[in-house]
Amino acid sequence: LVPCGVHSLLFMVHSQITHINEGAMTHGYKDEKCWYEHQIRTALNYGVDSWYYYWASGGLNLQMEHHCFPNVSHDHLRQLQPIFEEVCAKHSIPYNKVDGYVDGLRHHFGYVHELGFNKERTLEQIQREEAKKLQ
Repeated sequence: LVPCGVHSLLFMVHSQITHINEGAMTHGYKDEKCWYEHQIRTALNYGVDSWYYYWASGGLNLQMEHHCFPNVSHDHLRQLQPIFEEVCAKHSIPYNKVDGYVDGLRHHFGYVHELGFNKERTLEQIQREEAKKLQ
């Protein structure tokens, strides 16, 4: 029972950090024609240089690479990451990343708080502001 509980907790932390945050929710950009660009803009990486985050998440800390290449084994994602980030920079696509759990959870809970309690700001305003923070 304890291993299942620990696994569930870790999975929730990893999935919330990479999917539910302002930077990953900024997908309302114009000219959404490229499936890969959509995957990049709607995900967030964390701890990209950390073996610990890579090991603890099973490679899911490299969410953009995982979404763009779902059939590639997580064993190869660390080698793809710097190439991927360079290609994003070349094409002016934001490469959303944070340092680790603390930053990722801060972005996640900040986003959820803004959605629930700040009625004066629209979702689009929140998304634009957070996208600027991550660039």
